[in-house]
Amino acid sequence: MPQRRIRSCPVTDANRSIHRSIHQYSELDSTQNEARRLLKAGRATEGHVVLAERQTAGRGRFGRLWVSPKGGFYATFVLPKMTIPSIRVGLVLHDALERLGLTTQLKWPNDLLVGEKKLGGILVEEARGLFLAGVGVNLSMAPLPMTTSASQSGTSISVLDLLGKMLGSLTQESDEEVLGAYRSCCATIGRIVRIERSLSEPALEGLAVGVSGKGLLMVEAEGSVHSIAGGECFHLRTPDSKDR
Repeated sequence: MPQRRIRSCPVTDANRSIHRSIHQYSELDSTQNEARRLLKAGRATEGHVVLAERQTAGRGRFGRLWVSPKGGFYATFVLPKMTIPSIRVGLVLHDALERLGLTTQLKWPNDLLVGEKKLGGILVEEARGLFLAGVGVNLSMAPLPMTTSASQSGTSISVLDLLGKMLGSLTQESDEEVLGAYRSCCATIGRIVRIERSLSEPALEGLAVGVSGKGLLMVEAEGSVHSIAGGECFHLRTPDSKDR
């Protein structure tokens, strides 16, 4: 359950004249969980944001623990239903950080990278006819060995600066526009990758050749191109001549 609540205040996006409410806490089990509680209680709706200084039970994809010490950006955005939500929110996060001076790339579907290290990630879930987009970004520290932070990359970014940039970018461009921009900053395309899907399916290893119009990863392996809707994507290496 949530601990000390800091404030709940309206925020105006001048470009769209939309008022959003920020529910801000010093500590939560998970911003995703709190967003569900607020929706159930009728205290949150589309456009609201849940923000925490730290999480005790943050989670990533596949139910994994998301280590969330103080010094990171942990937020859940309550969004309307939309197409390719993970890719849309991943691109918004990427663009917001770029405008704050940090160069990043996206690993399909929506991990954020600086070089080969993970800076952040996104988890999109459904609740009461809406999408909950959970966002975690390492700002001042990297909690795990294979991760990095904005400060380690030489860029100082505050929680409120990143929140403001993201709120100003949550717009409704067409799928074609979103995917075009996503492909241009996707570090996965052109890499040899391994996709781990489910226990009943063997892992697939091949060359990531693109992202489809529906946001699927296209992997060329064993003489054919496979459309990957989900799973764990690992970057193995850049291709050499024998892969072509």
